[in-house]
Amino acid sequence: MLIQTDITAQKKLENQLKFKAFHDSLTGVPNRMMLQKQVQAAMEQKERFGLLFLDCDNFKEVNDQFGHDIGDAFLIQYAHRLTSCIRACDEVYRLGGDEFVILLRQIERCEEIQQIMERIHGELQKEWSIESCIFTATSTIGAAYYPENGESFQELLKQANQALYEGKRQGKNNVNFYKKNQPAADSIDKGSIV
Repeated sequence: MLIQTDITAQKKLENQLKFKAFHDSLTGVPNRMMLQKQVQAAMEQKERFGLLFLDCDNFKEVNDQFGHDIGDAFLIQYAHRLTSCIRACDEVYRLGGDEFVILLRQIERCEEIQQIMERIHGELQKEWSIESCIFTATSTIGAAYYPENGESFQELLKQANQALYEGKRQGKNNVNFYKKNQPAADSIDKGSIV
């Protein structure tokens, strides 16, 4: 006697659980776990790549002034704007809050990272309109380059984050590459970079 079991529902559930494990529930973009997995895979393949660490300069003010629903809608739109600015081989990740990282694949020269950063920076400065609320929101971007700026996921993420905070220290709303002699940022949230 042959008993057939339809495993379609089980496979669908497994795929949903896997997606949830590696993606941000609000924006739908991949999360930190997926970022780490992809960075380690790129390192194993000896690929040169860039990491951009971004956050909205005054996101707390968006939440305070317009409320958390508008803040959530802003983060969703932020993720969409970032995704629209990158190449097909690159990917946007949300670490939490208003912290995002972009993995720039197949990078041969730092100038390529600079061009992409400037395109993203320009797009993020455009006016935002969410549910009849109109506002401007600027962002600061920090960049690190593999293998020059680090040899592990944690080190690269830390260097990109440090470059971001150096950019904020210089007045926000700008782009900044990691430099070896850059002072460590006291305000870096240690939990977000480990």
